[in-house]
Amino acid sequence: MNQPTSDARLEAMRRFRGELDALAIADADDLVRYLSLAGRLAALGEEDHLRKWPKVAQGTVNAVAAVLGRIAELEQQLLEDEGELLGLAVCLVQDLRLAVARDPSGFLGELAHPVERLGELADEIPLDDEAAEVVAGYAELVPVPPEFRLGHVADPIGIGALAAVAARVPDASPIVPLRRREVKSAVEEEELALCAGVAPAESLRKRFENRHACAGELAGGAKVEAWARLHDDWSMAISVRVSGGPRLHAVSARVGTCPADRDEQAEGMFLVEMAALSPDARSRLLVEPIVVTLSDGRRVSF
Repeated sequence: MNQPTSDARLEAMRRFRGELDALAIADADDLVRYLSLAGRLAALGEEDHLRKWPKVAQGTVNAVAAVLGRIAELEQQLLEDEGELLGLAVCLVQDLRLAVARDPSGFLGELAHPVERLGELADEIPLDDEAAEVVAGYAELVPVPPEFRLGHVADPIGIGALAAVAARVPDASPIVPLRRREVKSAVEEEELALCAGVAPAESLRKRFENRHACAGELAGGAKVEAWARLHDDWSMAISVRVSGGPRLHAVSARVGTCPADRDEQAEGMFLVEMAALSPDARSRLLVEPIVVTLSDGRRVSF
């Protein structure tokens, strides 16, 4: 993906600022548009408009309820729209996720879980090629941090392009789950505080490690064993061992859309550093699926 020039991003920031300054808040659509543009500016390094959100919201009756109603409508758009409209809806979901994640006031806390659930839904919807093109344009312009990035924004590929790849590469396959994953929008409320410590709480560590210790068998007879552990320095260690069948090994891993660093000294070992992340960002990563790519192109998740 080509990276935009600094001039292109500066021009985008000027455009976003201009639209925000001209925006007259009259209804839920205006409130959501404000958060959308403010989220994009925050990703580009400017959080001034997000800081103004409490004042903007106070000028509107039941602002949070209005935004929640618009989020419910956005869920229907994701399920029903296609083409450019679907692509724009996914971009809006990413904007809202950015706004909530980068909010310096904490005033958007009530929207955190609804927006996270919306992001999960967005990533479950397959993109047609036109929608993927819209999302790809967004991804080039807005530098979304990996821990807040939707899967579609990280890898905007349409179903037509995926079908073409599958036709060319016989081994191309969907992600194979090594276990049935419980879908959660975030770590339980009582666990969120446990993500704020200098080191992971023992109860949090045990729950995480119990969820991420599993094994499975792939087509062709290869057996995969995988586990993940939390260290005291808030690093996440991922280990994958493949045996049986053809000679295979793990070549890369990611947690949600956050890439893991490969341990060059040990085959099948990867590391994700979380010490610099906020407690909320840590909690999001702890419930994301871990996806591992094998040397033959197949992917497994756990």
